[in-house]
Amino acid sequence: MRPAYMLIGFIITLLSCEKVIDLDLNTAPPGLVIEGTITNQVGSYMVQLSKTTSYTAPNEFVPVSAAIVIISDQTGVADTLKESSAGKYQGTKLKGKPGHTYQLQVRTGDEVYTASSVMPAAVSIDTLIQGEKKGSDGKIAVQTWFHDPAGTEDYYRFSFSVNGVLSESIFPFDGRLYDGTAVRYDLAREDDEEEKQGLPPVKAGDTVEVTLYHIDQPVYNYFLILQQNSGNGPPAAPGNPVSNISNGALGYFSAHTVAKRAILIK
Repeated sequence: MRPAYMLIGFIITLLSCEKVIDLDLNTAPPGLVIEGTITNQVGSYMVQLSKTTSYTAPNEFVPVSAAIVIISDQTGVADTLKESSAGKYQGTKLKGKPGHTYQLQVRTGDEVYTASSVMPAAVSIDTLIQGEKKGSDGKIAVQTWFHDPAGTEDYYRFSFSVNGVLSESIFPFDGRLYDGTAVRYDLAREDDEEEKQGLPPVKAGDTVEVTLYHIDQPVYNYFLILQQNSGNGPPAAPGNPVSNISNGALGYFSAHTVAKRAILIK
């Protein structure tokens, strides 16, 4: 049985600087899709609600308006988000803090959906290094170095853009084998899988920006299965990404930290 949905885009962040995930649900009945994040960055945070259409109309989504959307933290501070545009709910009362647990509650019609996510510690990108050109096409690897915290099980996701154009590929990364050590991760790959991963060639004069998201395990599991279903990861039996949202909703709620760094290719 083919998976219920596949990746064609990315997450909405609090700064709205990422692409939106669109899900192909052509084998699933209509349902609610929730995409929500809160980060440690200054600014607003957002939750997007949409309703999938029937299997005869894949990739069509109807914004869900007039919902009650609340994000709260472990100290009891709660923010009722305002609908800034159709299906997009925005808040500013909370600022994400590493170590805090955040709760999401969505009420639409007679249905209530809840989710919880723990924001991990902030992790910085130590450096980006331009790798050597290889092959006749002169593809360049960009090496990302960061330090994995010691004593915890850590999970990450990367995004990668060239001259402001965001790759639509997914880069989940399991840091458990690197506990407390320096980690190198190559985002601009030089192997035969590059086109499959949706990575554009990197050449002299390009500006490459890498964003590192430190996420909790349920969100990592969601993106790992999404990567496998999109054909960008290792072979696996197709299946629906396991949402951390209750009551049968699709999507995810993620409390995560964000680190960014850019490099000019020479």
